[in-house]
Amino acid sequence: MKKLNKLNLALISSCMLFSCASNPSIVEGEWITLSETNYFNTVMTLKYFKNNRKHYSDDFDSKLGQLYSSKVEELHKYFDRHNEYKDLNGNRIVSCKTINESYGTGEELYCSNELYQLLKLGVEATKITNGYFNFLSGKLVTFWQDTIEAVLYTYNIEAYDPCYNTNQKAIMENLAKSMIKVDEIDSIFTFNDTKKSVIFNSLPDLTLEDGTVLERSKKSSPYRPEITSGGIGKGYATDLLKKYLNDKGYKEGWLSSGSSSLTLISKPSFSDTGKQHLTFADPRYTYLRKAAFSLDLFDECNISTSGTYSSDMSYHFKNEDGNNIYRHHIVNPYSGENSQFHRSVTIISKTFTSAMLDAISTAMINMSLEDALAYRKKLLKDNPNNDLEIIFIDSPQDNDQILNVSSTSTFNNTLTISFEGGTLAYVE
Repeated sequence: MKKLNKLNLALISSCMLFSCASNPSIVEGEWITLSETNYFNTVMTLKYFKNNRKHYSDDFDSKLGQLYSSKVEELHKYFDRHNEYKDLNGNRIVSCKTINESYGTGEELYCSNELYQLLKLGVEATKITNGYFNFLSGKLVTFWQDTIEAVLYTYNIEAYDPCYNTNQKAIMENLAKSMIKVDEIDSIFTFNDTKKSVIFNSLPDLTLEDGTVLERSKKSSPYRPEITSGGIGKGYATDLLKKYLNDKGYKEGWLSSGSSSLTLISKPSFSDTGKQHLTFADPRYTYLRKAAFSLDLFDECNISTSGTYSSDMSYHFKNEDGNNIYRHHIVNPYSGENSQFHRSVTIISKTFTSAMLDAISTAMINMSLEDALAYRKKLLKDNPNNDLEIIFIDSPQDNDQILNVSSTSTFNNTLTISFEGGTLAYVE
């Protein structure tokens, strides 16, 4: 049996990709941390700074906690594709699951504004990333979730992994072939902006060159498109939480959505220097959190990281060529495989939203370094008022203990690697 490397479930919460630090000698105050662990299949965290220069009521912490918790729960219910929910009056809440179940029925569903905008963002992000992020890849994502779960449960890679099981490989490849194409994406939903309603339209069946018919038109077909909010939902939730907290007058600190998104709530007062020092986790370490690199940010930014970091739903092994194969939550919609190009891709922008950065980082981890850099150039050319910096962490295929960092920016000469060996290079 192939050697299987997996993460102890109890240590998931220690594997956040980001940490932020401020110098307490600059501005005195107290940091409070509010975390929600039951939503978005991750840890949603608010780190809020109570500046000693300001007055806070005795119930400040509890009020903020209640506001934050209730909003996270509300957004989770809208974006969840696995569970059904009802409101306080017993009425069904329209969610990603509700919409998925309406596929091809012609049913018009009335959405919350948050869900309606998520659907539109998902379509737009699929087009902007040329399908390397695919909002309708739910069936392929489920295939890998089931496969990884089976391997972790049985410790039998040969029985379930497509690298060894030819039947599994065929299913994976057909799921990728049946994926909705970029030129089809505008036809999949009928939107009504006035009513905030949507109809989930069916796609025609697909006939392959060998005559195989992949049914996409039927609701029961394993090859029909299915919404997945992964790769965009947590980032969009971060955007919404930031606006919600700002509107309520809470403007000091950070929001993070698990290992995916990090954003300042607004320009902070907790640093008189105007800069924030951040460290980013080393993907080689599962049990002990260590830094891969650090940098200073001088502006309000959104940050997103996608990568092969270990979680309770991941494993890796060496194939017969001696190369490391990583199984994780990110799937290439074109090949059906988990991405093997990079250990992680971190993107930073002052102008792109967290939602769009999540989709872009997911897309870029499915591209080679050269293709990702070419895509960045085109993206900035098409969006001339936007900025986007990228930091890649890579390892040689046959040696996962070596890290090489490539970055499109020096970040004012503050980008510093935190490990021995490996390289730091600047790329365009």
